[in-house]
Amino acid sequence: MPKEEGIKSEFTISQSIAEIAKTHPETLRVLESFGLDYCYGGRRPLVKACEELGVDPQLVLDALLVTQKGSEPEWASMGLVELVDQIEATHHAYLHTELSRLGALAEMVAAKHPSSTIVNSVSRTADF
Repeated sequence: MPKEEGIKSEFTISQSIAEIAKTHPETLRVLESFGLDYCYGGRRPLVKACEELGVDPQLVLDALLVTQKGSEPEWASMGLVELVDQIEATHHAYLHTELSRLGALAEMVAAKHPSSTIVNSVSRTADF
């Protein structure tokens, strides 16, 4: 059984899935890959959700730790071309891969909350 304090104390098995997702959005792909619902089932502690899915919580903690960023590039020392390349490779590529996924998530939320005009407006706007 994983230790309660988790790895490097960024994550613990007693944290809710929603808390992990909210405080570390970079972990969303990991949570999704294990089938852990951080939205509608997000109030459950990680350990309980893992038990329900038959997933080893330590595997999830290990995968979550990998998402933690290393050191940031030295922006001030980059030349203009290198900086533009870095921005394009990092941020533009990210947007291209994420926008369709976000559209699908917006549709899912709109389906769960059909009477919400705000949610449906976002869902229509997110139709990429």
